Amino acid sequence: MVNIVDSIGFDLERVHTGLIVYLVGLWQIGDETPLLSFLGALGVRDLRGHKEIKAKKEYKNIDLVLCGQDDEVFVAIEMKVHNHESLVTSEGSDSAKSYQTEEYPKRVHDCRFLYITLGLGEYYRREPHGDDVHHVGLHAFHAAVEGAAHNNPILKAWEETLDAEQAFRKACREGRESGIVDAKKWNAYFLGFLRYDLESLVSDVQGADLTVYRHSSDTILNLGLRRPRGNETAHCYMEMNQNGMLNLKAALAPLGSQTEKRAYVRRVREHYEGLTPDSLKSEQKNDVKILKKSKTIMSFDVGIEKRGKFLFHKDKEGTCKQISDVMHWFSETPCAKVNWLTS
Repeated sequence: MVNIVDSIGFDLERVHTGLIVYLVGLWQIGDETPLLSFLGALGVRDLRGHKEIKAKKEYKNIDLVLCGQDDEVFVAIEMKVHNHESLVTSEGSDSAKSYQTEEYPKRVHDCRFLYITLGLGEYYRREPHGDDVHHVGLHAFHAAVEGAAHNNPILKAWEETLDAEQAFRKACREGRESGIVDAKKWNAYFLGFLRYDLESLVSDVQGADLTVYRHSSDTILNLGLRRPRGNETAHCYMEMNQNGMLNLKAALAPLGSQTEKRAYVRRVREHYEGLTPDSLKSEQKNDVKILKKSKTIMSFDVGIEKRGKFLFHKDKEGTCKQISDVMHWFSETPCAKVNWLTS
């Protein structure tokens, strides 16, 4: 049987906020139980005192708010599936920016603010940037929908898509790719789980801030390490992507000409190659004709296997230790002192 929610698109945040609006619609015609059950499972206070409930989409740029009488907001919802929270302009400012979970709760008061992540967005970072939100992941959200669905075919279809997403995650976590064809999504979760597994091993690495996000057709596990630190200078950093290697890269955007970029890459490569211990298996990356915003200086084999397009662990504990060793080495190694204006 065709699943209507899956057909419209599980990955679309508006599908899920739209189904919450549907729950409000049921309330408005007298079927109060599904909304009561759903919101109750997410920690929202008893709604029976409300004579009226309205849903407003994109209220002050927040995905969805629920209002009672006198338009008083009592629930605010920011929904993410495979996206992650972004920087937004602070209200009342032309230039100051903060993350959505920091800024949006300031735009509504005395309400429960739910930050919901149903896909890769759950693995973007350990916690949302803001402290005044209640983070709801896939497991808790699925339980809330399951409790509300009963025999309603639309809500059951919603529940089934969440079931399928949980099953996909579990298969990836356990390394069972049989029957799965979405390698891009598989690798995104693979790197998301890896971020989670690494955190305790690299908590003492200065500057480490692990984030996982999609970038164009790739998925990036950024390790947060930047040498030297600073906003406007060329620098080196470390990340992983769908090739399964740990890459030491140079950020070249602050540099103007190809001459400057090539000089910087050459000096940085010489610096780090001379300091890389034999225990860290690395390979040098070839030069390219045109240098753009970044360039991989060297890549480290950390024991991740690629079968076709799918990433797998050979030895997960060994991989985590190797990544930790490289991160500690990079953070403790003196920065390259580079004057790219000299050849």
